[in-house]
Amino acid sequence: MKRTAFVDFLVALVIGYILGQLLLFAFLKNASCLSAKFLSPKNTAETFPDIEIPQIKSNVTFQLPSKPRKKRIFIAIHSTPEYLKSRGQAIKDSWLQEIDERIATVRFISAPLEGFPTFTLPDVNDYDYPPQKKSFKLLAYFASIVDKYDWFIRVDDDLHMQFDHLIQFISKIDPDEPHYIGGTGFGRNAEDYIPPGTAFCMGGSGVLFSHALVTKLRPYLTTCIKWLEFLAAVFEIRVVPGARMRYQCFVHCGHNTAG
Repeated sequence: MKRTAFVDFLVALVIGYILGQLLLFAFLKNASCLSAKFLSPKNTAETFPDIEIPQIKSNVTFQLPSKPRKKRIFIAIHSTPEYLKSRGQAIKDSWLQEIDERIATVRFISAPLEGFPTFTLPDVNDYDYPPQKKSFKLLAYFASIVDKYDWFIRVDDDLHMQFDHLIQFISKIDPDEPHYIGGTGFGRNAEDYIPPGTAFCMGGSGVLFSHALVTKLRPYLTTCIKWLEFLAAVFEIRVVPGARMRYQCFVHCGHNTAG
């Protein structure tokens, strides 16, 4: 009886392994087809077929020119409706007042809250941590408006920004080159999949993406999001956004200094 139970266990294990490989193969084949599809010239428009990007949900109204002029930077502040009441209000009362709206756009990436210029990403829970899905979908939104800005920056809601210093800094760097700039991280262990000698950009102090980098990432973002959802659901694996930067664009996090 013991031998029969052991044989049954082995058979079930083999069958489970084969089924798992078949499912993984089917997913990889689909992801590969998606990448090939997005690489074709006709699919490099501002929006993705598989990602619905909603209009900005904001209480701020302003008059757009008939021909939108490219601004220098889009500032995205990761937050939640709860933190907007404290941290968001502190930002409104301090450095947000220094922003020159002629060259910059600021949005709190959060569900709407009256009195705040918010942008709500589709199918994203503001309270999920770490905010992997939120980060990837924010990149997808950046890609949909990439032709309107030279730079994009993602910051946390507990950061104090010196806007004039930021503008001086990016003025020294060519946005038409792929730049990925922020505080460097190297991973805690092998499961983070960060090869020796490379780095990813952590949140906290903010992450800068150049126009060229977002443009280069654009064809792959739908596949990245599908991969993220698949790995998180099936294998409970966290995906570091910087790993996709390195894999797809051959860039890793640069130090936040300028000559």
